[in-house]
Amino acid sequence: SHYMRIAGAPIAHAGANQDAQAGSMVPLDGSASIDSDGQIQSYNWLQMEGPPVVLSDSSVVSPSFTAPGVSAPTELVFTLTVQDDTGLADVDSVRVTVFPVSTPPVANAGPDQPVAEGSLVTLDGTASTDSDGTIVAYHWTQTVEPFVVLDGTTYQTPTFTAPLVDGSATLNFTLTVTDDAGLTATDTVIVTVTDALNTPPTANAGPDQTVTESALLTLGGAASTDSDGTIVAYHWTQT
Repeated sequence: SHYMRIAGAPIAHAGANQDAQAGSMVPLDGSASIDSDGQIQSYNWLQMEGPPVVLSDSSVVSPSFTAPGVSAPTELVFTLTVQDDTGLADVDSVRVTVFPVSTPPVANAGPDQPVAEGSLVTLDGTASTDSDGTIVAYHWTQTVEPFVVLDGTTYQTPTFTAPLVDGSATLNFTLTVTDDAGLTATDTVIVTVTDALNTPPTANAGPDQTVTESALLTLGGAASTDSDGTIVAYHWTQT
């Protein structure tokens, strides 16, 4: 803002208000200052508010400074005083809002897990964290076969059905998380799929029998069992 000016005085312009990140180099700009009936002889910058900073040169048109470290948005105010060749002066101010440096999130795709083929598997990214903000997006990807279909690649805890395998297979899933400052992090989880082992059936040919010649004999295999399935065939042979 300008102080009251008199006729013939220069017009100071300290530049537009701006935002900056802690630790960054911030330029001030007084080059738009003018003097309609002469020329500007001197510039003088002075900090009025905020944590003190060191200007590269307080008497030049466009000095710079390093934004201070802050834990929350903090305003710095600078005034620019310009003086013309007749000794008349004008003052303008500019505000620089300094924001703290954002810390990237930490992605956690959950522990590696062994699963059986055909089973329902849940991936878990809920342990991912962001120390100075909020995680706003999750994204799961696979880059190596065998590929599976997740019920939602942007879910925290997507699920899929383990594929049928011959022996075993290794599935790699990469979780990318994004925080509210746009920063990202990744983590990978390994899911090892193995054959669902089939337990053999138990054959039971019935008890031993003693019969008279020419008698009708019935063999009985009905007591045979299968603990994890169904018996689908019977075959008798004489040895």
